[in-house]
Amino acid sequence: MASEFRNRLSVTLEDRIKAVTMRQQGKNVGRPKISTQKDDRNLIRLVKKNRTEPFHVLANQWKLSNGKTASSSLVRRRLLANKLEWKFAVTKPRLSANHVKARKHFVKW
Repeated sequence: MASEFRNRLSVTLEDRIKAVTMRQQGKNVGRPKISTQKDDRNLIRLVKKNRTEPFHVLANQWKLSNGKTASSSLVRRRLLANKLEWKFAVTKPRLSANHVKARKHFVKW
């Protein structure tokens, strides 16, 4: 068993780091992103103004702000990448007394 490891090429930590950095500096493959980091921050700012906006409305507002056409699925992917997963109101209005009474009447409580 020890003889198996004798013929094995040893890789130092420095060689491994060098290989990883060379790979990171290589040519980028794939389609380039349509949005920059600045555009993504602008999109997040738009979402925080009104969290219940549909994706297609956000895409139209984003197009007006940066001039780039974006689909609703692209907007959804950018928001998921920035940990904005759910669309819900940040603060919900409290129920009025009449509304509580109407709900109790509806469920016959």
